[in-house]
Amino acid sequence: MYTGYSHTMSGRKRNFTDRRANEDRVLVRPLPGSDHAILAAVADGVSNCADGGAVAHWLIHDRLGLDELPTGPGTDLGRLMALYLRTVHDDFLARFESDPDMMESACTLAGVLARGTEACVFWCGDSPVHLLHRTSSGYEGETLTIPDKIEGTAMLTDCFCGLTPFDFGSRLVALSPGDLLICATDGLLPSARDLAESVTLHGFGASWIERICAESHAFPDSDDVGVAAFRFD
Repeated sequence: MYTGYSHTMSGRKRNFTDRRANEDRVLVRPLPGSDHAILAAVADGVSNCADGGAVAHWLIHDRLGLDELPTGPGTDLGRLMALYLRTVHDDFLARFESDPDMMESACTLAGVLARGTEACVFWCGDSPVHLLHRTSSGYEGETLTIPDKIEGTAMLTDCFCGLTPFDFGSRLVALSPGDLLICATDGLLPSARDLAESVTLHGFGASWIERICAESHAFPDSDDVGVAAFRFD
């Protein structure tokens, strides 16, 4: 029912600093069960923290990548993700309360939980989620998220962190056959419209995900870039 891919690259701006590790983490995870479902997500470590990459890794690989999410028939996906994300944040505070590096670090989060023709989009920070809607002539692009940041600055108003209040946005969207949902860190430069034109030209697949990451990576001061995407088949 879904076809998904992910890719991430370390930004070239790391060449000019002592910290060259990629702090982005990506996930595409088919969920088990009779009612087919999929989870896609990205987390972007905040570089001016002690170790934003460690927070992003814990969130994506240790929690979203492993936790059971009951998505059976009749499940309210929006309520499920709201309860789950708040529980994960509470667990983060409890587990790392004596680890100042983790508590003072942070990451953004953006993702989609989809089941059948319904998808719950969620985000905390400025990592976007784009919907590319299939049309008779190709694709049309729409950005589904609103950045949690002070307009005109790079300062986040919300992120996944131990020292700030945790909040997130969410919305439900309906999917039609051929639609694409793309979760990206802010290192991915193309807009939803640019992505729609690109996938219309090149087609959806692992090579296309790598292409759009590489195009953003080509700039000398590029940020880490991560993409997790899937198509509703």
